[in-house]
Amino acid sequence: MVKIYWDNRKTLYLYAEGHAGAGKKGEDPVCAGISTLLFTLEETLRQVQTVGFSHLEPGYAEFCIEKTSETNPLFSFTLTGLHILAAVYPEHLCLTNFPDAERKAKSQTAR
Repeated sequence: MVKIYWDNRKTLYLYAEGHAGAGKKGEDPVCAGISTLLFTLEETLRQVQTVGFSHLEPGYAEFCIEKTSETNPLFSFTLTGLHILAAVYPEHLCLTNFPDAERKAKSQTAR
């Protein structure tokens, strides 16, 4: 299961870990959907020259970015897609609004 924690109060924060397990490697529709959304978020944030950081690798992703009029809609779009995936595949994706996300982001940067 992929677990995603997010927050959009002061900064835009998203932390994802795990593997969906909805299919064989390379054929997992949940993994493909999550990956597409997160890689697209990373690239569009890079295009608007966002302040913050992002890191993606197999089984792990983290974003902690400045909330602006440009970044907030990108983040909201990504969350909408993730919520749709979680509704269709609840046994493979869990989304949690994480009130202490900023604290978690600081603890994860040492990773």
